[in-house]
Amino acid sequence: MEYIAIDSEELVNGKASFAIDVFVDITEAALAKTKDVVPARKDPIDVEYKDNKLNVAIAIRMLLGSNVVKICEALQTRVHDNILEMTGIDCQNISLDIAGFYTKEKKSAE
Repeated sequence: MEYIAIDSEELVNGKASFAIDVFVDITEAALAKTKDVVPARKDPIDVEYKDNKLNVAIAIRMLLGSNVVKICEALQTRVHDNILEMTGIDCQNISLDIAGFYTKEKKSAE
């Protein structure tokens, strides 16, 4: 299991270690609660801690005809807020890779 060691003034005690799976699980929960968005592949979430910054990348597919900007903003906000609330880390880099679109008929067939 891979861990991220964080040494930051933002944390109460200054240091913490988190399994990468923690951030993946938090992001998956936010993704599941966001309407008209589904994962684009089996493992759609990549987490990296580099230069004292947490980076989360999510590959998604969106419902054809949905408001892409509004949904992406909602997903990014939800991921950010959930990570901050659960870990105390202010993740400022949440990138979304829109890998395609789906229709309601196609999603129900999957």
